[in-house]
Amino acid sequence: MIVSVSIFSPLGGHEAEPTEIKIKDSLPEFSSLEEAGEFYQAQAEAIVSGLCSSLPQGTLHRLLIELLKRSPVLFRGKAGT
Repeated sequence: MIVSVSIFSPLGGHEAEPTEIKIKDSLPEFSSLEEAGEFYQAQAEAIVSGLCSSLPQGTLHRLLIELLKRSPVLFRGKAGT
C-alpha cells in the first residue's frame, strides 16, 4: 500500500522534511514483556518523529483521533477499522 498525503507549508523558517515510512519487517521474538514494551516504544517514537517533521498540524490532530478510535486490543494483531 502506498499512501500519499500533503506536507506542511514552511512556517517561521522551519522547512518540512519529506518523510517515507516503510512497514515491512516482521516482529522479532521477545523474551519478556519489558523487551516488547521497549521495542514498541522505540518504533512509536520513530514514527512520531517522522510524522511531526512533515505533516500539517491539522492532519496530526485528526490522525491522533483516528488512532484512538481504532486502538487495538492485541499488540500483534492488525489495528481495527
